[in-house]
Amino acid sequence: MKIPKIVAYTIHIEPTPNNLVNSQNFINELKGNQLCLIASMIANKAFYNADIVTYDLPTYFQEIKRIAGKFFHDGFKIDKIDSISFKEKDNKTDEVGLFEVACYELAEKVNKQLFNGERNWRWVNDVIGDVCDFENADFININEMALIVAKKISYETYAEWRDANIASDKGIINLSSWLKGCRHSMLGN
Repeated sequence: MKIPKIVAYTIHIEPTPNNLVNSQNFINELKGNQLCLIASMIANKAFYNADIVTYDLPTYFQEIKRIAGKFFHDGFKIDKIDSISFKEKDNKTDEVGLFEVACYELAEKVNKQLFNGERNWRWVNDVIGDVCDFENADFININEMALIVAKKISYETYAEWRDANIASDKGIINLSSWLKGCRHSMLGN
C-alpha cells in the first residue's frame, strides 16, 4: 500500500469575534473526523491562522474546506503549502517524519480514549515516540500506548495497572503482562 504524501494548509481566517469563537470548534471537528494529523490555531488582533497537516488527498481537502465554511461565515482563505518533504524541511527522512506523525496520532488517540481528550500531553524531553506525559502521574511509553489503543483498554483498567505499579515496592509490571494476569503478589522479593 502506498502512503499518500503529507501536505500542510494554512487557513487565513478573518479576525472577527465570531470567527475566534468558532476556531476551536473547527479544530475539534477536524480532529474528531480524523481529517488532520496535526492542527493548531494561531490568533492575535491582526489575524487568525489555522495550520493543518494532513494527507494529500482531494477528499480530505474538500472536507476541510466544507468544515471551514461551516464555522467561518465571516470569511477565510486556504493556502496549500507544497507537499512536505521531511528530509528537506527538518533534515529527516520521510520514514522518520511519518513515524513522528504516527506517534502524535497515537498520543491523541490515547488522550481521547483514556482522558476524554482533556489532557495537555507532551513528549518527555521532546523525544517523539518514547514516553508521553499525560499529566497527573500518567507517563505512558509508545508500546503501552499502542496496546491501549489496540486492546481498547478502558481508563479503569489503565488506572488499576498504573496505581498498582505506583504502590508496589516489588518493581514494575508492564501493561502486556498485567493484561495477561500478572500481579505484584506473584513477584518474589
